[in-house]
Amino acid sequence: MSLPQLKIFASYLAFSRNATILQITQHLSNDFRVFDNPGFMRSLILSALVLSGVSLTLIADIFLKRSGARDTISLFLGVVLYACVAFPVAIAFRLTEFGELFIIWEAATVIAGVILAAAVYGEELTLQKLGALIMVLIALFMVRDH
Repeated sequence: MSLPQLKIFASYLAFSRNATILQITQHLSNDFRVFDNPGFMRSLILSALVLSGVSLTLIADIFLKRSGARDTISLFLGVVLYACVAFPVAIAFRLTEFGELFIIWEAATVIAGVILAAAVYGEELTLQKLGALIMVLIALFMVRDH
């Protein structure tokens, strides 16, 4: 979607508070043919899978950190959540190449993990971590539109 299309869509949403999701979807489909575009749908589904997988990974990491390898329940929950990550990964592998998915997935995990560490655990955001984040962003830029 282009910026003008997003503005039109935003205005449509503002005027249609009572519209259902189905009506909004039909509006988008009729006006922009967004959902007829296989590349857009692939990107949308892949983004949702990466977001869900990275979220599960970070939640699992939180439980594993909390467990300290002593709290059995937290340890168990962390392991189960890590196992659940296999589902979005397996589906995502059907949509893209291994190398591309690996870079996107790991980059998203690194970015979210550094932010989580600073926000939740109060870890310092050092120059080295900022440099790593910049390199991760460069890697994402290089792999896009592959």
